[in-house]
Amino acid sequence: MKIIPTILFALTLLLCGCSVLLVPTWQEREYNELVQIAAMSTTSTCSQEENLELLNLSTHLVLYTEFLPHNEQIHKGMVLLHGTIQSLVELPQPISPTMCTFKRRIIRAMSRSLASASAEK
Repeated sequence: MKIIPTILFALTLLLCGCSVLLVPTWQEREYNELVQIAAMSTTSTCSQEENLELLNLSTHLVLYTEFLPHNEQIHKGMVLLHGTIQSLVELPQPISPTMCTFKRRIIRAMSRSLASASAEK
């Protein structure tokens, strides 16, 4: 009779232990910040302050995604997105509205694509 409780206890430890070892794939912070970049890139104004805020978010995400396990593809995409945002910030001031709109559309498309990939993990 003592064998049944021992087996149940061993099974419980095994199941609980396995759930602790599983790596979570959903990263809410990653997804939310990508959505924030996408939303910010839709504004019609192109102030350097907004561009610097986009750069700050992308810098944070590059560092954040670098150390997440099993996140190599998202990290590579974040590096590309960060480079695009950085090129927008480095344009001579004032930025022409046409160039700004062009760069912002690219940033929006990239961040939406990355947010979609992040949501599907």
